[in-house]
Amino acid sequence: MKKIYILDDDMDFLELMESVLHKHYKLATGSTFNITELTAFNPDLLLLDNNIGSTKSETVLSELNKLVPGFNVPVIMMSGNDRHMLKSSALVKGFIPKPTSIKQIKQTLSEFFVMVG
Repeated sequence: MKKIYILDDDMDFLELMESVLHKHYKLATGSTFNITELTAFNPDLLLLDNNIGSTKSETVLSELNKLVPGFNVPVIMMSGNDRHMLKSSALVKGFIPKPTSIKQIKQTLSEFFVMVG
């Protein structure tokens, strides 16, 4: 079973994601950036909100690259903003706009895992 770590400060969104995706993926979630928790889970994919409280996704990705040499977990960004952050890191492999539908989330995840094998 593929493992997904979801980092988002919206607790309602995290609960919704857990209830919708738990049958298809092993999930871990966080509402704040916790590098120990994230790396211990060793996900196949990181779903990353662009703004986690006052922390920007660029900061999270920069910290991961600095503190975890060789960190190469693919990332799908989530944001109500435009797709400008897609180019913020080589790890970013996709984008889910917010607000979004459950159908769109499932489709994006399915397409990603088919693409990577």
